[in-house]
Amino acid sequence: MQTIMNLIISNLPPSITQSEVEHAFRQRGADVQVSLFREGNPNNVLAVVKLKNASLVATHRMAQYLKGRSWQGRRLQVYVPLFWRGESEA
Repeated sequence: MQTIMNLIISNLPPSITQSEVEHAFRQRGADVQVSLFREGNPNNVLAVVKLKNASLVATHRMAQYLKGRSWQGRRLQVYVPLFWRGESEA
């Protein structure tokens, strides 16, 4: 069974692609699945990053690392949802 932790990243630039986000995480050794959401404000893209085989501690460390960092001129906002974590895949 595989544990999946969720990480939410907002304020991504409108030109961002799913593959760019996946590549950035995979460069750091993370096994991820990324979904992008452009609804609402098209200038503020939101990513839901599913980190496979990541612990809660590792997920929070990743969030702290990314929080406030700049990506293509945008200051990222990152958080780990309290009630949407620890999913499992068989």
